[in-house]
Amino acid sequence: MTKDTALLLSYGLRVGLGLGIVFLMTAKPDLRGSLGALGAGCGAGLLGAAWMRRASNRIGTVRCLWSQTRQLKAGQKARFEEAQL
Repeated sequence: MTKDTALLLSYGLRVGLGLGIVFLMTAKPDLRGSLGALGAGCGAGLLGAAWMRRASNRIGTVRCLWSQTRQLKAGQKARFEEAQL
């Protein structure tokens, strides 16, 4: 799980540029279309990286109920399981 924001944004930018370049190789638009495709690719890559950053923050901060029970002593865990039934 990547925690460094600059690294994650860099990956997103490179993926977006790569997708824009692949689009340019297949569609062969004029200059305005080319610049628009590269801009849209960069924007999509950065948005995707920002979304991944938010998702990794949520996953990293949410504590699973069962991971908390591992920290409990054996007696406390048994009482917890009985209470859940």
